[in-house]
Amino acid sequence: MRTARTATAGLALAAGLFATPPAVEAHPHIWAEARLELAITDGKLTGLRHVWRFDDIFSSTVLLEFDKNADNKLDEAELAEVGNTVRGSIAEYDYFQLVQ
Repeated sequence: MRTARTATAGLALAAGLFATPPAVEAHPHIWAEARLELAITDGKLTGLRHVWRFDDIFSSTVLLEFDKNADNKLDEAELAEVGNTVRGSIAEYDYFQLVQ
């Protein structure tokens, strides 16, 4: 009888594990417009500027996270912190960007 109870408990546990839905992880979608600008000085190419424009929702999230003085705008120090965070996150990709 004990074996039957153990088997029943084991089957119930297995059924519970398979009946439980898997964990769901959401992937945030960020809409961005990116462009590359040429920096030209005295008729010579002196650099490249990456210009990114993000959607309102992502921009609001950045504002909430980095606006330390809560004035609803990012001052130079706050923007510098955003820049440091972005550079840190793209460093793992060796700053790769495909230009076509």
